[in-house]
Amino acid sequence: SLSDGLHRVEVGGRAFRTWCAYDALGIPAALGVDATATTFCGVCNTILTVPIHRGEPEGRQMLWMSAGGDDLRADFCTPTVLLCSEAHGREWGRRRADHGRLLVLATAADEGRQRWAGCARAARRLGQAE
Repeated sequence: SLSDGLHRVEVGGRAFRTWCAYDALGIPAALGVDATATTFCGVCNTILTVPIHRGEPEGRQMLWMSAGGDDLRADFCTPTVLLCSEAHGREWGRRRADHGRLLVLATAADEGRQRWAGCARAARRLGQAE
């Protein structure tokens, strides 16, 4: 999204918004690009900045991956957040009745890379057609 979404990802000097912290990690991972993801800890609202090099995020933050539900944005995107520590990850999970799982950034990026792979291939093809 260009205007809507809590999470920000900057790629190639351009800023984009995502509904999901998962997308802010997964899209650059699938593209294998340098990026910066910026959001807030879901528990304490501390600003979190995650540098991503060649699709690999750096940092000790954690991602809470919601198990989802009927409404993609409300049940998956909104509760899928970055957290500043494992302790805050456990707290977020408790608040969500453990309806999801806590992931280190590398695992979250690996899963995002797989989910966004088809879109990344299409983007590369479009880029070659220009």
